Amino acid sequence: MHPEIETPMTRREFLRKGRNWTLLAGVGLAGADALLEGHWIELRRVRIQLPSLPTAFHGLRVVHVTDTHVGGGFFDAGDLQDVIDRVNALDPDVVCFTGDLVDDQYDRMDDIARALGTCKARYGKYAILGNHDFRQRDQVLQAFTEGGFEALVNRSVVIEAQGQELYIAGLDDFLKGKADVEKAIAGIPPDRCIVLLVHEPDLADRIAQYPIALQLSGHSHGGQVRLPFYGPILTPSMGKKYVEGLFAIGSNGFQLHVSRGIGTQTLPVRFFCRPDISVLTLESVR
Repeated sequence: MHPEIETPMTRREFLRKGRNWTLLAGVGLAGADALLEGHWIELRRVRIQLPSLPTAFHGLRVVHVTDTHVGGGFFDAGDLQDVIDRVNALDPDVVCFTGDLVDDQYDRMDDIARALGTCKARYGKYAILGNHDFRQRDQVLQAFTEGGFEALVNRSVVIEAQGQELYIAGLDDFLKGKADVEKAIAGIPPDRCIVLLVHEPDLADRIAQYPIALQLSGHSHGGQVRLPFYGPILTPSMGKKYVEGLFAIGSNGFQLHVSRGIGTQTLPVRFFCRPDISVLTLESVR
């Protein structure tokens, strides 16, 4: 029996193996970051000037939350409660939730309703449906109602302060429901300031023709997975043009704010696209 003779590794083999291990380590770190980033919520503060906003509402703090996708991506009602605790710590005047409360199906809607019920806002809590809410449409609407949210399905409510009015309206989901802007704002006097909740942001180009001051949307998840120097690699239908951030559209002062949302869809990961809770401070410029 002959002893095995170990052949020394050549410089080329050493460099090749080193490169492969470096690549594998990089992939592993990127994967870990993508999983962790989905739970690393960013607090985004945005000041929005609205010419039609009554002076009584100058400085109104609107907390915009969207796309929690409870039941998907390791996100459950307990995680929703954590989000609401963070919202309450912001002392909001208004809370607006712009759809996709659940990820198609969730069995413990009572837990969701209890979590929603702990949310506090000086002038109320308002919500709309997203396309992933429609498998449990009735249960989601019931959870919002039991949790003290006004579910705005093609209708509006008015907030009053010092004899002045601000309207908050909401649309049914465009992709799965029957969104009707005219029905949502019916009966609102033409000189009033209107904030419209719309799940899909790319409806903004159509909504710009109506007397709306500000549209709040989610749906896009900010792209969810973004590459440096490239941007989002995949965006959903009706969430491709306006992916995240604040946009001025048209010449009538209409603005759109798109949140990256909280949850995930398809894969429970985010990359260069942290989830966010947006704190919008509305300012009157009269």
